Amino acid sequence: MTHKTNTSRSDTPWDRVENLPPTQQFIRDKHKMHYQQGHSTLLESGEKLLINSYIPKSCPFCNGEKFVKIGLDEFFCFQST
Repeated sequence: MTHKTNTSRSDTPWDRVENLPPTQQFIRDKHKMHYQQGHSTLLESGEKLLINSYIPKSCPFCNGEKFVKIGLDEFFCFQST
């Protein structure tokens, strides 16, 4: 079995071909559409806004109330320093 490197699973054999027959065009477009539905970015799906809107009442590590949420799962706690 050979493994292809640097290829995307969303690619079809017809991605860089112009003047495709209708059948190949249909298959390419449906394949891309289904791929995008399953692989949308967090921003496109709205999931990023949902995740970032949650603000815990206390630090998840020490239960202190003096902390800052830095990232998705990152906190800086003033009580532990």
